[in-house]
Order: sequence, then structure tokens, then C-alpha cells
Amino acid sequence: YWRKRADKYRQQLRDLQYEKELVEKKEKDEEDTPKVLTAKRKKTLASREKKKALLEKKIELTRKKLEVDLPEEARRADAYPGWVRE
Repeated sequence: YWRKRADKYRQQLRDLQYEKELVEKKEKDEEDTPKVLTAKRKKTLASREKKKALLEKKIELTRKKLEVDLPEEARRADAYPGWVRE
């Protein structure tokens, strides 16, 4: 039970980090191509910044669940600590 829950959080964390890397890569690729800033590009940049901030927030929440909340919950349930660790 505890291993499955920890694995679920680890997978969510990997997925969120991968998605954040994709957003950063798109951002970098767009910076490398010289284009005139148009309204559409400005809107895209603003949208991408919002998405990046949201992903960072989700990453921090998932990391907290994995590293703080889950071990504490397992400790209260008298579960073996190694079940939560990788």
C-alpha cells in the first residue's frame, strides 16, 4: 500500500518535471528564433509563464506530499519506513 502511494507520487513528480522541461525548451527555442514581438507572441509568452508557474507550484506540492506528508502518515500508521522510501 505505502509503496504504491509513494510510487504514484514519484511518477506524478516525474511527469510534472518533464512537462516543465518541455515548456522551458519551447521558451528557449522561441527566444533563439528572432521574431518581432506580436500580440500573439506576447500572449503565448504570458500563457507559458502562467503554465510554468502552475507547474512549479504543483511540483512543490507533490514533493511535499512525497517527502513530508506521506512519511508522516506512514509513521502514524506504524508502517515500516522503508516502504515509503525509494
